[in-house]
Amino acid sequence: MNIAKLQTKYLRIKILNQTMGTRSGDQQKKQRQKEFKEKKEHQERLLAAKKANHNTGKSDDEANEMPKTKV
Repeated sequence: MNIAKLQTKYLRIKILNQTMGTRSGDQQKKQRQKEFKEKKEHQERLLAAKKANHNTGKSDDEANEMPKTKV
């Protein structure tokens, strides 16, 4: 093979690798966005559960306290 053909082949491979890398980068970006969204939804669910149990949590704490006695 002459140098021109080798350079052309090299450039084709380089371009192919770049496009594959771009797709991989897009997939990684989508995966990170998905994980961020799932984490945010999970935090919102935890916060909602905490708010729902806020009032009942106070009564549970009072019921669990032992009365203080003198020794």
